[in-house]
Amino acid sequence: MKNVIKFGFISGIAGLSLTIGQTAQATTISFDSPPFGNLNTDTLAFPEATFVSTDGLLTTNQGLCAYNTSDLNCQADLAVNFTNAVNNLSFTANGFDTGDEITVDAFGISGFLGNVVFASNGLVDLSAFSNVSAINIQFTGTEGAGFLYNDFIFDEASTIPTPALLPGLIGMGLAALRKRKQED
Repeated sequence: MKNVIKFGFISGIAGLSLTIGQTAQATTISFDSPPFGNLNTDTLAFPEATFVSTDGLLTTNQGLCAYNTSDLNCQADLAVNFTNAVNNLSFTANGFDTGDEITVDAFGISGFLGNVVFASNGLVDLSAFSNVSAINIQFTGTEGAGFLYNDFIFDEASTIPTPALLPGLIGMGLAALRKRKQED
């Protein structure tokens, strides 16, 4: 009987360690490679996320530009909608000119999570927000040519369940039932 309980317990722990041991690989969406130029669309879809320029077109050249067609610059707003909720989100903003500033609003399933204001070249870090389902990048500057966005890096928030846990739980349950029967 002790062997059955021991086997059930060990199987349960092994299954649990397989489930907990899985870590999501960071996903990177980069705009470093061609095609470069005007994409003649306001929407660019990837399996992990969809990028939408809310008041212009999208162009690429060593980054993604939400191109404002009336002012001929990268000052249009950009919405990024993730296929699944994400964590550890960051991206780069480059091309800073005096007067450039963006406000990035983060949204989750339950609504608004918070925002970050950014006015320089470098990493826009949104890792403080969990389970992000969308971000809106608004140009809030007074002048300048806007930013090029690149290297959107994130982890999917959901874990992938492992069936290895099930046999261990069944073994532990059977061991407990046998022990109860033996005690009765």
